[in-house]
Amino acid sequence: MTWTTAVSQVTGTLITASIYNGQLIGNLNHLYARPLGYNQAYYGTDIATTSTSFVDVDPTFMSLTFSLAGTQVICMASFVCVSPSSAAPNYDFIIGATRAGNAVHGVAGRASGNLSSMTIFGRFVGLTPGSKTVKLQHKSNGVASGVSGTQVASIMAWEV
Repeated sequence: MTWTTAVSQVTGTLITASIYNGQLIGNLNHLYARPLGYNQAYYGTDIATTSTSFVDVDPTFMSLTFSLAGTQVICMASFVCVSPSSAAPNYDFIIGATRAGNAVHGVAGRASGNLSSMTIFGRFVGLTPGSKTVKLQHKSNGVASGVSGTQVASIMAWEV
């Protein structure tokens, strides 16, 4: 439901069904951002990369395709990071050619040191309405690191 600009009311004004449904209920529904989509995966084996450039973690399960009505999206991913002692993985979200984070570090990184739970967020602004696909990506410093396959990994997106 789209946002309806509220009309100024004064004492004694009759609140009609149209005003109530459009300006009150409709706007509350607009603010209640239901998720655009949700995916989760259990791989059974680690999803590792040695790439020093961002690559998709998994284009099937760690991505979401949705129809965007507005221009802003918030994304969230939760997973267990696999980071051996000399590795330094970074994580980011991408929609088309637009990154949530920067090209060097993405939205989050992990210093070396085995397994750790991570929940990361990314925000996109200035998108055009229409069909979009958001993907979770990762990169490494050349040492194999990535997403644990022995724990559930998930991705979710909301339009804001």
